Amino acid sequence: MLATFFLLSIPYFSLAQKLEYPIYRWEEILNASPDTIYGISFAKKRQTELPVELSKFINLRYLNLNKNKLQFLPEFISELKGLEVFQAEKNDFEIFPHALTDLPQLKIINLHQNKISAIPESIQNCSNLEELDLSDNDIEKLPDAVFELKTLKVIDLSNIRMGPRYQKELTSRRPDIKWILDPPCDCMD
Repeated sequence: MLATFFLLSIPYFSLAQKLEYPIYRWEEILNASPDTIYGISFAKKRQTELPVELSKFINLRYLNLNKNKLQFLPEFISELKGLEVFQAEKNDFEIFPHALTDLPQLKIINLHQNKISAIPESIQNCSNLEELDLSDNDIEKLPDAVFELKTLKVIDLSNIRMGPRYQKELTSRRPDIKWILDPPCDCMD
């Protein structure tokens, strides 16, 4: 089978740019051996749910769900234990997908431009997390568990209104993290 490899442009997220395997579109792999597929893209498919057949791809390391209409992830996502990169920007998630917190190998979570207002404390289970994009969501406060993630290098919280006091608290608690923040809003303190 001839694979189509397409480059991904992710401004802050460096690991996804260093992928050493092809990313296949779903329709390209329907008859492929699941053991040989490491990256799948459902980008721009207008999906409201994911096919259960995706659960067969147990070696999956990269999953792109960008620009769909997903509100929830199926529980079988938590069985994809090797998943390292999860992208689901521009969907309809109102709740942080809990299945992600069962994936300790995740290095990148991109949930840019959804409707998420809170991050669960169970995010601490993502013990290899390096990059977290929550930009353009309705996040009010980060849980303490985020600050306990020792491998975390980048958090994007741009397009989220915060007061200067809260921004200072974030950056002072973990000065080793690259914080991507908009200028603080004095109306918030």
